[in-house]
Amino acid sequence: LMRVPTVIPEVHPIEREFVKMWKEEKDYYARSDDLLYTQCQKHFKKDFPEPLSVDIPEMQARSIVLQRFKPAKRITPHDMTDNRRTLNRALAQKLYYTVQNANGKWCFPFTELQKGELVHAAAKRKLEEDIGEDVNVYFPSNCPMAHMTEGNDTYFFMNCIYVLGRIKNAPEVKDFAWITNKEARKWDWMWAEKQVLQEML
Repeated sequence: LMRVPTVIPEVHPIEREFVKMWKEEKDYYARSDDLLYTQCQKHFKKDFPEPLSVDIPEMQARSIVLQRFKPAKRITPHDMTDNRRTLNRALAQKLYYTVQNANGKWCFPFTELQKGELVHAAAKRKLEEDIGEDVNVYFPSNCPMAHMTEGNDTYFFMNCIYVLGRIKNAPEVKDFAWITNKEARKWDWMWAEKQVLQEML
């Protein structure tokens, strides 16, 4: 189960330089268009239509709204306290829902396939058992995104996106945490093949 970023991630320095270069080039060609417009007007001696204008009161209203608007902070109090039981943290990153088993190890919710049951149907059933039926989620695909074999067991991982709703953990869930990709690299997983998890996330 994954929560997508809720704010725009920080702009990479390379992307920032590209945008700056693009604006400079756009301004250059904008000046060329203005010069061409003036030359055509003199040559053809024709008045071109006036450019479209926005109503002044509407512009003033927009300006007032923008002046009063104060964006929320990207760093929340839960980031400061490292509270991993809430979705109101790491807003610019993906968060992954993990649960703790009886041995104190961490994993994604998983279950055994029943006879004749499809993988995505089993994943949906397990999620409803662990987090409740009132949580709105969706599966981008019916196919597993990865698989891993340890001993005689094969685990299939399904991609599931959290949309909305309050999660009610099942009684058998000892503990849970929403972790980032960076935190997952140091997480105490129940699986030994941590490289597979890193590549998947």
